[in-house]
Amino acid sequence: MGFDYARSAIIKSQVVAIAVALALALDSPGLLLLYFSQSGFSTSTAYKNGVADYCFKKSVSDILGLNLLKACVLCAFWSFAHGRLLALILPVVATGFCLIKMAVYDEWNSRNKTVPAVVMALSSLSAMVQLVGVWKTQSTTRDPDASLAESLEGREWVDNRKVARVEDKKKGTSQHSGAAMGSSGFGGLADDGGRADAYRLLMDDPDNEEEGHVPGAGGDRDATDTKKSMAASVPPDMPSVRRPMLFLLYHYARPDHGLLFAGLSFIILSSLFKLAIPNFASSLLTLIIEGATATPPVPTLHTAPFREALFYFLVSVLGLAFFTSLRIWTTAKTEVRLVARLQRILFFAILRQDVAFHDAQGTGALTSRLTSDCTLLGSIFTTNFNVAIQAAINLLGSTAYLFVLDARLAGAYLALVLAFMLLTRVFGAYAKKMQIQIQTLKAEANAVADQSIALLRLVRAFATEDWEKGRYDTRTLRNVAKELEVKMLWTLYVPLVFLLQNGLVLVVLLLGGYLVSDGGLSARSLTAFYFYSTTITEAMQSLADNVLSILTGLGAGEKIMDIIAHKPTIPVKGGTVPSFAARVAPFSPPIVSSSMSVPKALPAPKSFDLVFDDVSLTYSSETDSQQSLHRAPVLSHLNLRIPEGQRVAIVGLSGSGKSSLISLLLRFYKPTTGRILFGGHDVQSLDPRWLKAQLGVALQDPMLFGGVSIRENITYGLEGIQEEAVKQAAQMAAIHDFILTLPHAYDTVVGERGVTLSGGERQRVGIARALLRRPKIIIMDECTSSLDSLSESKCQEALMALHRTQPSITLLTIAHRLSTVVDADRILVMAKGKIVEEGTHKELLLREGMYKELVVHQLQEEVIHKKLSV
Repeated sequence: MGFDYARSAIIKSQVVAIAVALALALDSPGLLLLYFSQSGFSTSTAYKNGVADYCFKKSVSDILGLNLLKACVLCAFWSFAHGRLLALILPVVATGFCLIKMAVYDEWNSRNKTVPAVVMALSSLSAMVQLVGVWKTQSTTRDPDASLAESLEGREWVDNRKVARVEDKKKGTSQHSGAAMGSSGFGGLADDGGRADAYRLLMDDPDNEEEGHVPGAGGDRDATDTKKSMAASVPPDMPSVRRPMLFLLYHYARPDHGLLFAGLSFIILSSLFKLAIPNFASSLLTLIIEGATATPPVPTLHTAPFREALFYFLVSVLGLAFFTSLRIWTTAKTEVRLVARLQRILFFAILRQDVAFHDAQGTGALTSRLTSDCTLLGSIFTTNFNVAIQAAINLLGSTAYLFVLDARLAGAYLALVLAFMLLTRVFGAYAKKMQIQIQTLKAEANAVADQSIALLRLVRAFATEDWEKGRYDTRTLRNVAKELEVKMLWTLYVPLVFLLQNGLVLVVLLLGGYLVSDGGLSARSLTAFYFYSTTITEAMQSLADNVLSILTGLGAGEKIMDIIAHKPTIPVKGGTVPSFAARVAPFSPPIVSSSMSVPKALPAPKSFDLVFDDVSLTYSSETDSQQSLHRAPVLSHLNLRIPEGQRVAIVGLSGSGKSSLISLLLRFYKPTTGRILFGGHDVQSLDPRWLKAQLGVALQDPMLFGGVSIRENITYGLEGIQEEAVKQAAQMAAIHDFILTLPHAYDTVVGERGVTLSGGERQRVGIARALLRRPKIIIMDECTSSLDSLSESKCQEALMALHRTQPSITLLTIAHRLSTVVDADRILVMAKGKIVEEGTHKELLLREGMYKELVVHQLQEEVIHKKLSV
């Protein structure tokens, strides 16, 4: 009577637990009152009906355990309401505790036939519904507008942004106007303020310390409110790389914490079901042996204990299969999302690095980090690590149960397990170090391959295929040597693990057989001990198989985190913007952004003069910074003022510092000493996006994107450009007529780096790209060197016409062909990083200096060329 009632009470308790979880899922906390009434009723009635019954006491214990489960459900509800997802594990652990507690009963008699299987099924169902409930609770508290931002940088950042937006709305100073987004070219996002805001948040720089300001974006907010908004707009940066790698990975997996904890829950549940299987299997085997050895033999297949044990065995197997499938699905989904997130974060981290960083790093190495290393790191954090967790749970759970069966036998067994753990630790430390070296060598080999393929025309022209093959072979063979060293270590490690595994089995059989013969251990316990020892050996093998994969991924992760944590000295965003009616190019990228808000705007400049004040530059790199201290400066104490609207040409021999001057203006590098002023403001303090919007750059070797059309190359970085504006820029660059002769005109797709176009055609596309932005300063860096005289003349005439219509535009030309600079207002002659001459074309010819030598030498070359052509 008492046991039957207890069994019924347990079932009712689980039903109520499911009802409570459904109440959470339906967001109806009022139904939680049912929990308190039912819990008190079931417990008090259970004690009232027969405390003296031993089996009944066990049932009452189960009731109390299930009440603990429901208490965990309440805790989970409260935690999710406050955004604390860690509590999700509590109800799952409680459910698992009850399951394994029920599973390890070893009193197979008519009085106690174990807690019914329906209780186990309801426990599992309760845990599943609880997961649905807490996920539902989470979804009702999330900000739908912040989903995009949360998917990359985490919920905390978005929550801070929500607080900042509420403060802005209270003050009536919303920074996210539709007009601002309309001018940015992101029309699809402009219709949805929340998504547009999330997009801008994602594009903000994590490392901004100073933010800019645009009139109308911040109103008259005081400094305190603005600083709060600035802090809120900064996404959480990566923690120190000195923290454990798994902590860093969790930092980037936070947007998927629901999937992570669900996967962990499924790992625990599947492990618990797996731990129950050996117990039921040993019971089945014991019943069969006892029936076969009885006198007379008893057919056990049709007995109630056998059917009951078989039923629980099948339930455990099905539960293991069910939760394993859920674990695999959540793990795979988390892995795909985490890898994509790592790649996006790493890609932006690579883009924001200084030019000096890219000078020192190979393209192939960075590409390897972005592709294979991210994939490897994501897989070890999800697939490999989850399998290792499951193996660890099985290892620890089985070991604990061994101590329950017999402490003496378990102690001897545990000694060998500890030897395995020590072996794994020693191997792991060395293997991780080797894997870091292997990843570095692989990246070097990839860099050689990428360079050779990218410069295939050069390789073919110089017939250096064998030489490039030798370079690649050298690096590949180095990698092979390191990998063979790891494989050799692996060949020693695996046999040792195999010996330890079989040594464990030998210990069980020898010592267990002695204990059975001595009467200190039952045959069923020895059978269960053997099955659990098999589970331990399987777990050890699983750990061993995943160790190398995990260590390989951690080695790749070190390289990835080093790049993400690397702080660029020249930020790509952040800074200040002058508070005048901004002279911004009509089609330039958006400069109105929440990241440009500062307590006080800069004063409006009287003019856009460009000033180089005592500027020096010595090139250094990330790899040879100590050697760079002894290098000669490429620019030495240079002083220069270029008034707004002036046409200035810079000439000189190769290596004189002409292009370095432009690199400083574009903020590719920082001056070693001195400063550069634009409109009276140091360019280091200006927002780089605003500054680049004022500069139009056409280079000698224009970079064209392959696989896209000519139109997309001209309008690179801009959206919403009218067709007429594109054609006008192309006409000014003397490329329009040529484009019309192509099969698809402006929609013609160019090859990689524009190889399907000639050098002069690529240069003219680059000129059109610069002119389309209508910048304040147009920089022409040897951009007509590949043009014929007719095309060059047309470009010069177009630039002169543009300057006549917009005299405030400053033209800055760098050229070796002096025919392009004779009409300049000023010509600067550079040598050894200094300006040695300055004046107009006529003035410099009269000085009999370096400029005249350049002119005479070039005229002689032209005469020789004409004679040879005749």
